[in-house]
Amino acid sequence: MKKKLFAILLGIVMVVGLLPVTALAADPTDYGIWVDGVQVTSENKDNLFSGTVSYDPTTHTLSLNNATLNNDAMSDYGIKTNIPSTLKIRLNGTNSITRTDPGGGMGIDLNYSNSVEITGDGTLVINVIGKNYDGISTGADVKISDKARVIINSKGGLGIAGRMVEIDGATVDSTGLYAGIDAHWLKIINGADVTLKATQDGRNGAYIWKDQEGNGGDIELAASKVKATSYYPALFAAGNLTVNGGEVSCTSTADGAIWAKGNILIKGGAKVTTDGKYPMGGNGSFTVEEAEIDAKNTNENNIPAIFDESVPVIADGYHLNYAKAVDSEGTKIDLLSSGTQYFALYKNVHFITKAVYPVSFVVTPDGLTNVVVKVNGQEVTGSVSLEAGTYPVEVTADNCKAYTGNITITADAATHTQTIAMTYLPADYTKVDEAIAKANALKKDDYKDFSGVETAVKAVVRGKNITEQSEVDKMAKAIEDAINALVRRSSGGDDSDPTYAIEVGKDIRNGTVTANRRYAERGDTVTITVKPDDGFKLDDLTVTDKNGNELKLTDKGNGKYTFTMPASKVEIKATFVKEVETSPFSDVSTSAYYYEAVKWAQEKGITGGIGNGLFGPNQPCTRAQIVTFLWRAAGSPVVNYAMNMSDVPEGSYYAEAVRWALSEDITTGTTENTFSPDSECTRAQAVAFLFRYAASEAVTLQELVSGFSDADSVPGYALPAMNWALAEEIVQGNGSKLMPNDSCTRAQIVTFLFRAYQDK
Repeated sequence: MKKKLFAILLGIVMVVGLLPVTALAADPTDYGIWVDGVQVTSENKDNLFSGTVSYDPTTHTLSLNNATLNNDAMSDYGIKTNIPSTLKIRLNGTNSITRTDPGGGMGIDLNYSNSVEITGDGTLVINVIGKNYDGISTGADVKISDKARVIINSKGGLGIAGRMVEIDGATVDSTGLYAGIDAHWLKIINGADVTLKATQDGRNGAYIWKDQEGNGGDIELAASKVKATSYYPALFAAGNLTVNGGEVSCTSTADGAIWAKGNILIKGGAKVTTDGKYPMGGNGSFTVEEAEIDAKNTNENNIPAIFDESVPVIADGYHLNYAKAVDSEGTKIDLLSSGTQYFALYKNVHFITKAVYPVSFVVTPDGLTNVVVKVNGQEVTGSVSLEAGTYPVEVTADNCKAYTGNITITADAATHTQTIAMTYLPADYTKVDEAIAKANALKKDDYKDFSGVETAVKAVVRGKNITEQSEVDKMAKAIEDAINALVRRSSGGDDSDPTYAIEVGKDIRNGTVTANRRYAERGDTVTITVKPDDGFKLDDLTVTDKNGNELKLTDKGNGKYTFTMPASKVEIKATFVKEVETSPFSDVSTSAYYYEAVKWAQEKGITGGIGNGLFGPNQPCTRAQIVTFLWRAAGSPVVNYAMNMSDVPEGSYYAEAVRWALSEDITTGTTENTFSPDSECTRAQAVAFLFRYAASEAVTLQELVSGFSDADSVPGYALPAMNWALAEEIVQGNGSKLMPNDSCTRAQIVTFLFRAYQDK
């Protein structure tokens, strides 16, 4: 019976051994993560702890959704992992990790080489009471970003321990027995809100130390709010500490609130408040740009609130606009009125620095005397340093109206030049008005010819300034002379010297015709002045007597014609016709888009063409030609500049242009000592040259390049120039394209120059 039973069992075993492998259940995959003592596997990854925890193995993302992890009996750790990658923890809702057992472990524990990144818009509260156990612990990096909010209370260890700790825009409140954060690098940026605290004496709110190789030790705080409290310096950096904007408040109960063994730099309008028993400072340099610093200490000795190997240095381009201190006896001192910046002399100090910009004034026109410039009521000589803002300006000069206005200084440029255009006082027209009044009081029919007086009155030009007073005086004299030259008609109708009317046709168009008198005696010489309108020329001019006979005209030049008055009235008629414009170059059509630009460039002496009456509009422009055109447009200035370009021979037509362009930083050449004058210039390069001269001051530019299909092909160096050229309508593109890397033709460069300089 036993043998039979054994045979049956053996048969069953053999049958099972012959079944296919797929018929057996596979073992679940272990992902190397434990959550509150539960190992995460392929079977439970989507529904841990009633669905409040899930894990995506492809992205290594652990999602917490209102999860509560507090089972001390199950595990020493809230979250533990040994995955060979960065663990990403995404927060949704309110989550917590609590380790209440004194023998319990870390809130979040990672292998020495594993980093962790916490994101999402939820909250994670970590409470750990065990001795030497941390809220978050790793030998690698910790990053908390997005809108995540992390609150840590580690009663027996560190709040956060890692190599690089970066808090980017998130909210973190970390309290530890030994430190809120212990790392080799600390970065808090982009509007983060961070509170750090160490509860044990002799510890730091943030302790940032160098690794075994001597790397690290740096703290970077940028545009964020940081509050730190501890026994020793609330922020300790074994390297450098930088605060760039934001608000930083540090308190130390037994030492300096902030200390760095390297350099300290505070800038960007940062507000830093420190309160300690001893000074804030460090072993390296202490540099302040734009910032507000309120430093206090509580020691009873005359120890400064800010300490350095030397006093804090206000960086170039910045100045004090508020500075007060308190000495050891409690006396308040205004550092600005006392003329000192030595903060090391004082117990407490509060000072504000602002960026300043050198501002110079150019008053036009040239040649003014006794010019006085006042800014905010204070006279300025040479350059004055001003903060960004708007300031009232007053300018006075001899023979000019006083100027009052505002200037606005912005932070977009290192230097500012303000041009003030003065207006001359108006000329005195008293004598002119008296002469006109005298003429108006006369009866013109009492005189043989009153036209001379009328012409002199019509010739008066108003609006002259005091520098043109002599011209105004000549106008008054001309009227007086014309009045004095008048000849009265004889009374009683027995005029031995009869006069005859001179009439100008009323239907004359496209020009003006005037006679120097309205009446003349037989044999008098009458002068006719002809002035065509723009674009027109005189076609025909006739003078006929009362019988229709045409009189002989003598051309005196400059639109002047004369005739001898007959013994009858005369009529003057004229016709004007359009001028046919001719191009200065045979290969430039008057209908070409660049015609006006080429004509302007030729008239201004910018170019004379390529010879034989040709301009060569479609020829590529070389670097030498472009800087020469630009130099001539600028007035061909002569500069004293040492030029070291081996391929620019002295005496060449472009040598002085290259010298000027180098001195104005319009170009630096293609290498340190070559200019490549014969190389073809692209459209982007040509626009960059023009921008560096015409827009030498920084300008606020809207992004216009992006509207073209080939925007991505615009070289980076040329982007500001191309945006400027589009905004000023100097460059218009070809349809949807800018063609920045095409060769710039001669027609294109003179067009660019014409659009930029035609009104200058």
